[in-house]
Amino acid sequence: MSQPIYESTSAVKLNIAIVGAGIGGLSAAIALARDGHHVTVYESTPELSEIGAGVQMSPNGVRYWLNWGINEDLWQNSSLPSELNMRRWSDGEFIARTELNPDFEKRFGAPYLVIHRAELHSVLYQHALKQGVDVRTSSRAVDYDMDASTITLATGEIVRPDLIVAVDGINSFARTKLLGSTEKGGPRKTGVAAYRLIVEVSDLLADPETAWIVSNQNLNLWLGNDCSAMAYIISNGTRLNLVLSHPDASDTSNMSQEELTQEMLSYFHDWDPMLMKIVQKKKSIHNWPLFEVEPLDKWVSDSGKFILIGDAAHAMVPYLSMGVTMAVEDAATISKALTYVTEKSDLRLVLQLVEKLRIRRAKQVQQASLANGRVLHLCDGPEQEARDNAMRPSVEGIPLEKSPYGMTDPETQAWCYGHDVQREFKEAWERLVSDRHVDASL
Repeated sequence: MSQPIYESTSAVKLNIAIVGAGIGGLSAAIALARDGHHVTVYESTPELSEIGAGVQMSPNGVRYWLNWGINEDLWQNSSLPSELNMRRWSDGEFIARTELNPDFEKRFGAPYLVIHRAELHSVLYQHALKQGVDVRTSSRAVDYDMDASTITLATGEIVRPDLIVAVDGINSFARTKLLGSTEKGGPRKTGVAAYRLIVEVSDLLADPETAWIVSNQNLNLWLGNDCSAMAYIISNGTRLNLVLSHPDASDTSNMSQEELTQEMLSYFHDWDPMLMKIVQKKKSIHNWPLFEVEPLDKWVSDSGKFILIGDAAHAMVPYLSMGVTMAVEDAATISKALTYVTEKSDLRLVLQLVEKLRIRRAKQVQQASLANGRVLHLCDGPEQEARDNAMRPSVEGIPLEKSPYGMTDPETQAWCYGHDVQREFKEAWERLVSDRHVDASL
């Protein structure tokens, strides 16, 4: 097994068990192993895989990956869009343009990128192994003892780490054990679903009427009545990812590809002909209802030896491109927090502060993401016209001082994509220590 490639920054070396080998779990594993901790990841499935297609990553998540040494492999598998083009649903008329790269990198210290989920997952897995992480598949957790810090696996094995980090997804079993209920904190429908389509770039280039969409790596987003359509290039420029958001009005789980296509056309048949020519070239179509996890008041066990993070703690809709980034922020916060642990008994206090900061941040981003979805899906009328008029100066290159949509709003960009969770924790910890010293002197 490869040895960690960075020197430890943590005074106390912990034995850490991470439950879940998705993007969030592997990000946490890399960060914590890099700091010198012994990290084992327990994954319930027999083989590692990542479902879904493209994922958009905002700078605040990418920045930590770069700090953790994930550089060349990330660039080789990513696209760096120059701008986001927002279009009217019926004819593709420009509504707004937002600069992404290199503007975001200059402002926030890392670029905005898009990548295929499976390729990102593979990159993270390989880097976890390089850091000395032990990834164990077919290792399903069937019970937790939060006080004793133990995990019982389906095989009967009992694992006894110093700290358990549960990153087991939106249908989290660990969340149920922490909260003591299958109902509280469970996933809830948002009323929105998304068709996900993949189109081969070669097929688009072969048709003069569709080649324009892959002539650059920009994001294109059509806004319409209760719906939207996002398109961007993934897989090293070989495939176009399409995400068509729509009302979650029917159960499509047993529909055939043809039935799904017909349902999709019931929403989008009269949309921009340029878009629909692209849609017609799809190789496959899948529908994903969008769920969220209601804001939780508890992420950390009373013992301070267990913490819940990632989608298990704060799954959200994708309308600020922050879902995956939030899991990376969780990992970066825990990594920073553990550098202040001087003995294992400090874990409870340190993780309680992580919980406080991350719950506040998760609630803010969840609420903003939902609000942005509503802005995108306004039906034609006065509100839609006001939205479009507020953003339209950007089409002419005029910077917006304020915008109704977060990705084009400078203030939202700043608090959302410019946030530094490690600095936030450092400052909060220093205030906490100072307050405790003052109290002790009274």
